[in-house]
Amino acid sequence: MQIHQMQMSYSGEEDRIILRVGGASHEEFSLFLTRRLVNMLWRILMQTIERQSEQVANDTKLAADIPAVKEMQQEVQHQQMVEQTNYDKPFDKGQTFPIGEAPVLVSNITVNGDNTGATTFIFSNSEGVNITLNLNQQLLHNLCDLLIKIAPSTDWQLPLEGLTSTPIGQSGQAVLH
Repeated sequence: MQIHQMQMSYSGEEDRIILRVGGASHEEFSLFLTRRLVNMLWRILMQTIERQSEQVANDTKLAADIPAVKEMQQEVQHQQMVEQTNYDKPFDKGQTFPIGEAPVLVSNITVNGDNTGATTFIFSNSEGVNITLNLNQQLLHNLCDLLIKIAPSTDWQLPLEGLTSTPIGQSGQAVLH
């Protein structure tokens, strides 16, 4: 599926984040993410972004061996990616729902990377449903930004560290990429 939009909201009743992903072909997937899973997802995102930043640094011969320089490069790259995102467009409700309209409770995440810079995330539940999302560098940063923006409304006190200069933002009910 070619990702067209992503949206995150928090359900206080369920105490879960709802990740909605809309495809270019008008399909929609909804996933329930627990606190434990969001914590795991954040660590995976930070590792993936760090690995990609190191690859860019190696390709461009930047001095990313110094931790402060490496962190600054990641923050600048993140800010540049996020600034290219349109948060004003409303989420387009899907016309088809391959896994149903109700969110699937995700219990595990598997990640596979390749040399093109794309990263495949496989979100699985206990019943064997797998949702595969191919995230390029832009979408990885957008997913991080959505998590940063929705985190205050969860009151989960998650330590979303790694993109330290990125503002946490105001608490909101839903954020959209």
